[in-house]
Amino acid sequence: MTETTTRLLDELGSASREALLKSLESEYDETGPRQPLCCARCARAVTRVDQAVERDGGHVHRRSNPAGVSFVIGCFRSAGGCRAVGEPTDYWSWFVGHRWQAALCAGCGRHLGWRFSGASEFHGLILERLKPCGVGAD
Repeated sequence: MTETTTRLLDELGSASREALLKSLESEYDETGPRQPLCCARCARAVTRVDQAVERDGGHVHRRSNPAGVSFVIGCFRSAGGCRAVGEPTDYWSWFVGHRWQAALCAGCGRHLGWRFSGASEFHGLILERLKPCGVGAD
């Protein structure tokens, strides 16, 4: 894990951060890479650890929206437990060549991140809103 990734994850500062880190680092455990990640609110399966991808040089990014609200997101190839809402837009896109839509939990409707389309397709999910499945919901 890079120093930047470690620093960004340290900013999460909660038990969910520790549980997520354990899942992301469990590649040496034969069940680890397929570990499902769930919505921290309703426990619906959202994606899996093995869906993690790098974009713009890393898996984890800290990004701010036009209102100045910052998010620590992880990039995932797919997130079947999310539903994209709204029309894709390139306004304030954090990834060059990509348009985005809000991504909501398909179970409870909580905002979990964004679906990006364009040069490639992936989800940028707010890490503190995910937990390894089986860990209690918020």
